[in-house]
Amino acid sequence: AVVFFSFTPQEYTTLSGTISEASSNETLIGVTVAIPSLKTGVITNEYGFYSISVPKGSYELVLNYIGFNEIKQDVDLNHEKRIDFK
Repeated sequence: AVVFFSFTPQEYTTLSGTISEASSNETLIGVTVAIPSLKTGVITNEYGFYSISVPKGSYELVLNYIGFNEIKQDVDLNHEKRIDFK
């Protein structure tokens, strides 16, 4: 028996940006940028930069960094987007 699968590739988009400390403007290394509903996330690099590719849609973004308050923000990711946080 031959089984055919109807498969529609999911369209992905990329969210990226830089995270820095508001008062000093210093970039923050090791900030966790997570999308809990997708069980995925990334960590900022040595330049405070992050980039994450996800299926297009609306998500809650959660940022965590030791010594700072957690940030939660709803984002609509229907095209490539850059969001910088302070």
